[in-house]
Amino acid sequence: MNVLKLDNEINGSIQPVPVSDPACAEKPTLLERLHYALGPLAAGIIIDIVDFAMFGPIGLALGPVVGGLAGWWVSSLYGFGTRGRLIVAIAAAIYVTVPFTELLPLATMVAAVGRFYQSPAPVEPQQEQRQPPVNGPETPVESHEERA
Repeated sequence: MNVLKLDNEINGSIQPVPVSDPACAEKPTLLERLHYALGPLAAGIIIDIVDFAMFGPIGLALGPVVGGLAGWWVSSLYGFGTRGRLIVAIAAAIYVTVPFTELLPLATMVAAVGRFYQSPAPVEPQQEQRQPPVNGPETPVESHEERA
C-alpha cells in the first residue's frame, strides 16, 4: 500500500509523491504463508505418494505410465511449458518405476532443497524521502555588496 506525501518542490506546486512505508505494507495471511512455505513441497509430496502407491511389482508395470502422468499434471500446476512438463514427467516416470524408492521421500527432499537454495524475492528499494526546507524554497541570498 502506498501512502501519499505532499511535496512542494516539484515545479513549485504541491504534487503527491508515493512513499513506501514498511509499517503500512499488508501482512500475508496464514494461507499465503503456508503456500509460500509448502507450495513447492506439494509437488514432491504428490510424486512420493504416487511412488508409494506403486509399491513392488505394480510399480514396474504401471510406474512409467502413472508416474509420467503425475509428473505431467504436477508440472502443469506450476506453469511449466511443454518442454519442462516433458522433463518432469520423464523424471517422475523413472523415479516411480525404480524399485526400493517407495520408503524414501526423495522427491520431497529435492523440492525442499530447491526451496532452501531459491533466491529470495527482490526487495523494493526504499525511496528517498525528501523533506521540504524549513524556511521555504531555497533562494540565493544576495549580500549588500552584490546589489551595488
